[in-house]
Amino acid sequence: EKAVEVSNTFYVYVGLVSLVFSIPLVMIFSKYLSKRITLINGNIKEIINLNFSEKLDLHTRDEFGETANNLNLLSQTLENNLQNLKNMNAELQHDIDYERKKDQDTKNFITAITHELKTPITIMNTHAEFIAGGYVDTVEELQEYAGEIINEGQHMTKLIDSLLILLKSSSFLHEFSHEVFELRDFINSALLKYKVDFDAKGIHLDFNVPKTMVNSNRTLLLQVITNLVSNAISFVPDDGTGEIKVHSFSKGNYITIEIINNGPLIPEEAIEKIWKPFFKEDDSRSRKYGGTGLGLAIVKGILEKLNCDSGVVNLENGVKFWFDVEKAL
Repeated sequence: EKAVEVSNTFYVYVGLVSLVFSIPLVMIFSKYLSKRITLINGNIKEIINLNFSEKLDLHTRDEFGETANNLNLLSQTLENNLQNLKNMNAELQHDIDYERKKDQDTKNFITAITHELKTPITIMNTHAEFIAGGYVDTVEELQEYAGEIINEGQHMTKLIDSLLILLKSSSFLHEFSHEVFELRDFINSALLKYKVDFDAKGIHLDFNVPKTMVNSNRTLLLQVITNLVSNAISFVPDDGTGEIKVHSFSKGNYITIEIINNGPLIPEEAIEKIWKPFFKEDDSRSRKYGGTGLGLAIVKGILEKLNCDSGVVNLENGVKFWFDVEKAL
């Protein structure tokens, strides 16, 4: 009995000692677990809030360390996927905006075509009704009305021809090839067909294009030169003082071609708008010079497709159009 009593006493003391030492150990271990669980829980909340900048810094070889690594990997994967999704959304929005702008441009283009065709038709109908209704009293008036009908008919013909060129160019721009050819003779041959126009208006031509080999598309480049020269001829004075300069100079891997006329300056607010289809800074002014509003739009579209820089500048006594052509290397 004495031995049992001593044994029981011993176990009581051992239990008390164990309890005294185990309580701090349990508290330390609980604090250790609580700290890591709090860190992991906080990181999960950041991920839920789509904040992937915070990463767990637990370099332990236990379950906590493995969980931290998995959460960091999950956070990085979600961040990458979210960024990819944002990029895809941005591209999609860009495509949507582009299509909307394209649709609006098409609507504006159709509206402009309708207006451009409606105006001469209305004038022709009005004059024809005057003639048919017997409101014309003299031969001179008859000739005047008939002349207006002819002029409007010619304007419509030019407009339709320009539309056909624009449609043909747009179709051709999808697939074209480059070739090497000599620039001076090419431009010179393009200018020859305007000899009658130069002589009729007494226009002085200043042609200074050195022999140079270029790499471009003949058909498209010819259309650019034709439109710019036609535009220059339209705006020079009719009193024999008209002058057109066709110059070129080397600029790195490109040749810059300048077509300068001594016609009226372009208002500064209209400089960037003249490339748009059917833009007319002054409708009566455009009719006076016989423009259809499509020539420069065709030029801009071709040069952009050829990746050629271009522009227009007001000079002291005229206007300069310029564009680049790639040299043949």
